[in-house]
Amino acid sequence: MNADDWKRSPLNLCNTALLFLAFISV
Repeated sequence: MNADDWKRSPLNLCNTALLFLAFISV
């Protein structure tokens, strides 16, 4: 993933963070 991807899809970064939190919370 590049910073450009985050600029294009800011939600992509949020979704990745949410998935990470959900994964470690299990």
